Amino acid sequence: MSPLALALLCLQLARGDGAWAPLEGLPLVSAHPCRHSRAVALWLEPGLPPARTDRYYVHVDTHIPANSVMNVTFDSAVDIILTIRSNETFSRGSLTDGDSFALRFDSEMAGLSFIVEGSTPGLTPNLTGLSINDQQYCEEPDVGYLRKYQAKEALRNNEYPWKAVIRKSNTNCGRPHLSSTPAIENGPAQPGAWPWHAALYSLRNYATKYICGGTLISKNFVLTAAHCVYNWTTGMAFPAITLTVGLGQHVLNENSSHSQVKKVERVIIHERYNNIKLFNNIALLKLSSAVSVTNFVQPACLRRGGELSAPTASDVGVVPGWGLGNDDTLSGSLQQVLLPIVSAETCVSSQPPYSSYNLDRNGFCAGYHNNGTGVCNGDSGGGLVVNIPNEKESGSGTVSGSWYVRGIVSHSVSVDDTQICDANYYSVYMDVYKYMKWIDDQIWNDTGREVLAT
Repeated sequence: MSPLALALLCLQLARGDGAWAPLEGLPLVSAHPCRHSRAVALWLEPGLPPARTDRYYVHVDTHIPANSVMNVTFDSAVDIILTIRSNETFSRGSLTDGDSFALRFDSEMAGLSFIVEGSTPGLTPNLTGLSINDQQYCEEPDVGYLRKYQAKEALRNNEYPWKAVIRKSNTNCGRPHLSSTPAIENGPAQPGAWPWHAALYSLRNYATKYICGGTLISKNFVLTAAHCVYNWTTGMAFPAITLTVGLGQHVLNENSSHSQVKKVERVIIHERYNNIKLFNNIALLKLSSAVSVTNFVQPACLRRGGELSAPTASDVGVVPGWGLGNDDTLSGSLQQVLLPIVSAETCVSSQPPYSSYNLDRNGFCAGYHNNGTGVCNGDSGGGLVVNIPNEKESGSGTVSGSWYVRGIVSHSVSVDDTQICDANYYSVYMDVYKYMKWIDDQIWNDTGREVLAT
């Protein structure tokens, strides 16, 4: 007969000076169920509900002579799962539905391990005895020792010292689902072309008024400009209860079957926002409930590094919005404008009014000079998005892309003696890439876990 050996997970475990313990970092803990012996150790996954603590690993850390008999008992029926190695081949075997087992080993062994699974759903089986050649290795077993590793209740936010941001690939963001995708031109946008663009409304004097644009970046958060939600009188953010967000809209102030209107739960303004020079002009709105992702409501992508690490003059972005048109009134339906990004030197030298702003190191300029095409009042807070090609799709030979938030519409030069934009000057945008850590931090601090599309 070929020598046989037992191993857990296809490994023969050699005896050491102490009971083997799981590698640091594995989601397992080791426990010793026998009060006066450490020769028997269990490995189990902690934090599971009682109904799922019926599976664990047993390791016997002692020398087992050839022709030995091991008896092992439990307080309820179990299955024992063994991996058997003969020379260099392996096979898996099970001993099923018993509360007592006798195993004979023809060969000498340096310890052994096996998996225990309860036969009765929801009932955790406890080891009550283990002997080898009538020598007891588990005297006075601590029956019920597994209970302390069971979860008592689900985790609650802000109770435990860990938080997470969950990210999904760009296949889940920045890809409008249009029946056709015509070339992008300045002017009216196609319905559904920019499904992440949001309309911000404020309740003032018992009337709801459109104030700014925004960009949906997850199911629960909208990115916008700080000045859109800042009360100059109080020096504080607008109360969340006074704000609402419209998503999936094409016609301003008109809901359709594609629209989703959300209340705002919390307003988060950058802690270093300067309401005079508009430095750090960025804010997040936490929605009171998650949006439903549809063809008309979808987050834009966020980028960390790569080609978006610094705007260059070769970048061209698109800004959707309902901002003022040539007649100085808000647009009735969503418009779009293509705007090239320009260097800070070009921006400042062409428009002296910006020299006092110094373009905040976290901002950049985009648009045209003496062209009359650009963003205006009402476009603030909206996103300048750029399309980044993906890898060639397998077998198709075609290249597709996703839309990423490059900047947030911040401010521009106004016509003399008015508060209306002058479309002959460049406009300033907050560089979203430089605020990625801030965005992650706010979401971590606020919710503990959230899905961001990247």
